[in-house]
Amino acid sequence: MIIERCRELALRAPARVVFPDALDQRVLKAAQYLHQQGLATPILVANPFELRQFALSHGVAMDGLQVIDPHGNLAMREEFAHRWLARAGEKTPPDALEKLTDPLMFAAAMVSAG
Repeated sequence: MIIERCRELALRAPARVVFPDALDQRVLKAAQYLHQQGLATPILVANPFELRQFALSHGVAMDGLQVIDPHGNLAMREEFAHRWLARAGEKTPPDALEKLTDPLMFAAAMVSAG
């Protein structure tokens, strides 16, 4: 009953879900399932070339999945670093741009930014 109610709500307004550990077969399959079922809009944080190769080697279709590369997206990293500085002030690490190449940090910044 509870699961069906959650499914029903998710189908009405699929949420965006950020997956920083996209190079994990279980995560990739879960993201594909959520997308195929219309339960969520998965956003995978990874190098798109590495992820495509990984998906091919594990037989997971990438159709319709959004991929964001933290290394190749300097504009987003700069925006997130600026927000980090505004929020944390002097506690912001001097290498914030570099730290934001880490998929976990990048995904956390995406969630924080909305």
